Amino acid sequence: MSVFDELASLFDEKADATDDIGLNEGTYQRRVVVIVIDVSGSMGYAENGKRPIDDLNSSIESWLPEVRSQGKGPLRGVEFAVVTFGGDGVRTVTGDLRCPPDRLHADGGAFVPAGELEIAPLTATGTTPMVAALEFALNLGDQRVQYLAGQGLQTGQVRMILFSDGGPNDDNLPAGAWRSTADLIRTRRKQRRLLFLAFGAPGADEHVLRELAPEKGYFPLSALDFNELLNLVLVATSADDPYAAVWEQARWGTDGQPSGESGAE
Repeated sequence: MSVFDELASLFDEKADATDDIGLNEGTYQRRVVVIVIDVSGSMGYAENGKRPIDDLNSSIESWLPEVRSQGKGPLRGVEFAVVTFGGDGVRTVTGDLRCPPDRLHADGGAFVPAGELEIAPLTATGTTPMVAALEFALNLGDQRVQYLAGQGLQTGQVRMILFSDGGPNDDNLPAGAWRSTADLIRTRRKQRRLLFLAFGAPGADEHVLRELAPEKGYFPLSALDFNELLNLVLVATSADDPYAAVWEQARWGTDGQPSGESGAE
């Protein structure tokens, strides 16, 4: 059974859950999802003859047709922007790649309906400008919500999903700069503007990711299984309460570690 079949009944015009206040019933026409992906140099290091970035690209290639198909069904109101960060800096890899930075939030910019999602093969290089990426993604999500509101469209809270296999080391920023980013995330959550989830691969700085994400919003991956990661991204995209849904789907144990038995079929 596809993960989408299990989640179709959840995508029924209800508003998003919030981590600080109980589920708020309501309506929305769009769900804004920003996926932030670490493509720093460590994703290009070969281990046992395999590079993580190659596995990620292969998994994305297999994942996209199902996303586009479900864009006509349970993901019909979802639009994605994908932001990457690595040695080439922070950039969007969805929508019109020639779009000026000040128009990325507008129609025809970085945001793409699920039914039209395309992601070109990613490359891995350099450092990990996580702070710059998250602050860019936060602003991009805010601007998209404001733009859609100007069209009379309700969105609910932005859903931001971070994947990393390391920790922030932004050029020209002190080592603790991520703490101010955590404050920005926390403020948006309290204002019911943001649902934030972080997935950490082996080697990720768990302390930083746990501080960025709310309680039960950080999900440690026991291995670089990108097929499973992308399934969990879609659970987080589709469910009314993404935190509970991801924990249930992955069957995390009480210690916050995967039980070894995936809920995806």
